Amino acid sequence: MSNVTSVSGTTCVHREDCKFEWTIKNSKFLMSTNECLESPIFSAECGEEFYFRLIYEEKRNRVLYLCCRPNIKNQFKCICEVSVIDLRQNRSSIISRKIMFETIKEGISLKLIPAPSSDNYFPDCNDAFVKCALTLSSGVKRSFIESESRVDKSKELAPKLDFNWIFLNENLSDIKLRTSCGKEIPAHKVVLANASPVFKAMFSHDMMENQSQSVDMMDVKYESAVEMLRYIYTGGVEAQEFSLTSELLVAAEKYQLEGLKNTCDLKLASNLSTENIIKALAFADTYNAKYLKKRAIDLFNRSMCEPLDYNKISHMLLSKEQPVLE
Repeated sequence: MSNVTSVSGTTCVHREDCKFEWTIKNSKFLMSTNECLESPIFSAECGEEFYFRLIYEEKRNRVLYLCCRPNIKNQFKCICEVSVIDLRQNRSSIISRKIMFETIKEGISLKLIPAPSSDNYFPDCNDAFVKCALTLSSGVKRSFIESESRVDKSKELAPKLDFNWIFLNENLSDIKLRTSCGKEIPAHKVVLANASPVFKAMFSHDMMENQSQSVDMMDVKYESAVEMLRYIYTGGVEAQEFSLTSELLVAAEKYQLEGLKNTCDLKLASNLSTENIIKALAFADTYNAKYLKKRAIDLFNRSMCEPLDYNKISHMLLSKEQPVLE
């Protein structure tokens, strides 16, 4: 077998985190049995809504409940960590509790403090601070590819032509490539024609470029043209920046340099981030960059398993920018 494929993947279960802090002041005025205080309602990104309820029971014992409002759509597995601080005593934490539970459609009310096997009631203090950390999971599983690479072993064994000694060299040059900024780059027709069907057709017929000894590449930047020639002459690519690599892929597409296009495709795919994922997906669709497109979709699926900045996601999805990577 001449091709070797190397793939790594990940499967994760949905998770999101929610933190809530509740300050209670002047609670000494709660004197009646079964009188209660309720915190403001707080919610997670998934839409589950929670609140705390502090109730005076008999003998001035105070009990803290975590309440989940009814949700007819989904059920979640939850972990709640709660700690209470006496603000008057300025102590870091006087009581804490961790509990696991599942939400239900009818809602739920859980006694957090005291725990079933504990007599540690909510502290009898005037001012208190409740700190809560919730972790929720819908149980939804997502799988995605972390990385993928293919190596054609038959190409590795094939002899390679090395024109490094005349790369960007006037020596034996018989053609000039004029770039968008007006700069010209010396090149060699036979080398260009050997690598690109477009250059071969250009130099094999009675075309203007063949007669003028120059080729106008006004839609290609100087830096991109140099990297394209580097690949043609040496087989290597030094471009690392996302923008330059994307411009190089566009040039490779125009001059039918499939090897260079695949190289750029893989480079772009390996340097994706949540900052450029939407632009990258549009770019990949425009220029049929299959590895980049697959990787962008996998990365988006992966981000759905982690806590999301919805403002950032919304901004990316609503972006009207053109498919040119910056």
